[in-house]
Amino acid sequence: MADELAPDRHVFREHPLLGTVVEVVVVGGSRAGASSIAASVFTDIDRLEQVFSAYRRDSELNAWKRDEVEVASPDLCSLMTLALEWQHRSAGSFNPLTGALSALWSEAEQLGRRPASEELLEAAAQIRHPRYEIRGGVPVRTGDCTHLNFNAIAKGLIVDRALASADLPEHVASVLVSAGGDLAHRGVEAVSVGIENPLRPFDNEPPIFMLDVCQMGVATSGGAHRGFRIDGERFSHVIDPHTGQPVTSQASVTIVAPSALLADVLATVVGAMSPEQAVEHVEALPDAGCLVVDRSGAFSSDSRWSRLAKPTT
Repeated sequence: MADELAPDRHVFREHPLLGTVVEVVVVGGSRAGASSIAASVFTDIDRLEQVFSAYRRDSELNAWKRDEVEVASPDLCSLMTLALEWQHRSAGSFNPLTGALSALWSEAEQLGRRPASEELLEAAAQIRHPRYEIRGGVPVRTGDCTHLNFNAIAKGLIVDRALASADLPEHVASVLVSAGGDLAHRGVEAVSVGIENPLRPFDNEPPIFMLDVCQMGVATSGGAHRGFRIDGERFSHVIDPHTGQPVTSQASVTIVAPSALLADVLATVVGAMSPEQAVEHVEALPDAGCLVVDRSGAFSSDSRWSRLAKPTT
């Protein structure tokens, strides 16, 4: 579906892709040219989803996990190499096996009782070390990879690559690709995007910040739309891989960075920290900024975020 908001601003939407609505905003140029750019982006997203998806049984990743892939594609090798690098760099705060902890919480939700802390700590200890390694540039299983998924890095990577694959004529000022909480921008003209209130994630709720996005990626992580409900209590789907416990101090974290991939990973890395720790961590990075909304609705942000975004109230 497509709509035209202004003579030089074209918006195209496709659903379902990556489990969400993917939006492409093209500023400048003709409707036909903008439509061609959007079609290229959607095609590349669909192709990469077929490689990386943890939900599609026919994806290359799931086939690899079932030992049905003799030689992994360059796309899958690249993603799995990046994931190992980030698991090491983040001291385990980024962990592609966190799905094993989510499975425990899903089972607990069905049984109507919280998992014991000791059970969660034991499960967290079991996923501390990767269950695959890269040998000669190729991923090789070294353990049970049933719960392996790359959701915390793959969407950002897909958005970046799909945007990079599109040919932009000179008269196109910018292109923005948005997939759920991940987006990337390319071009010379900034596009203003709204940041959702994680405590009121409703379609008619006004944004809490407006962010000017230009030549950067943005990712938001939080439990506004997903979680576990046990005995009347709701728990975030964002889980600390070190403890197995759902995050309680943050409602959401939004990261701005040079790419959607980096923003995606950083949102996961700092997602289990306290708001103060998250801001301090991101402030120390040269090209990133962040906004953290805590459970009471209070905001914490670093200096770069403050330069790029404006509160709406």
